[in-house]
Amino acid sequence: MAEVGIPLWSIPIAATCSVGYVAVCGRDFSFLGQFTISLVATLVALVAFALSGMVQFGEAAVGAVIAAAFLGYYVYDLAALLTRRRLGEELSAVVDLYRDVLNFLTYSFRVVQHWRNFRI
Repeated sequence: MAEVGIPLWSIPIAATCSVGYVAVCGRDFSFLGQFTISLVATLVALVAFALSGMVQFGEAAVGAVIAAAFLGYYVYDLAALLTRRRLGEELSAVVDLYRDVLNFLTYSFRVVQHWRNFRI
């Protein structure tokens, strides 16, 4: 995707802003706050890159959409993990995090296979 000009470099910026929020917030953690503040910080960084001439404004705008989609999925999935796992199940939660990404990519194949098996 990066070879055709899709600015995937905005994802590490969004992830860094998200981790920065976690490091700063302490006991006042909020998933909505993580999404909002991380997205605003990412947008500020992308606008700064565009104003400095490092990227074009169109590329920064596409990067902002990609970063927002990444943050939305990332923060939602972390919040969902807290409802599925309890204290002491940290290893299972990490496995769930990676399994969720794999399920996101392979779910459509499983649906088609189900349809074929049951002739739906």
